[in-house]
Amino acid sequence: MMRNLFYCLLGGALCLSLPLSALTYTKADSIKVVRLLTEGKKQPAGTDLPLYFARQLEGIPYVASTLEVNPTEELVVNLHELDCTTLVENVVA
Repeated sequence: MMRNLFYCLLGGALCLSLPLSALTYTKADSIKVVRLLTEGKKQPAGTDLPLYFARQLEGIPYVASTLEVNPTEELVVNLHELDCTTLVENVVA
């Protein structure tokens, strides 16, 4: 299910027809997403997955306005620094 969610999010981004220059991420962010989703799938049935993922993101530095790094709106995948909104969005997604 987590893999499906990941592919839905990725597919959604591609469906928006964003040029590659409109995507901000690092390879480390991509690897971390895959690792988190893989570990999430291994959790026992009934696990509160949003809480599980929130705990996995503990310790990531808080940086204000992490989405406002580009002059135009772009998809941003950033798991090395979070603000309040991106923490919640990443945990729920």
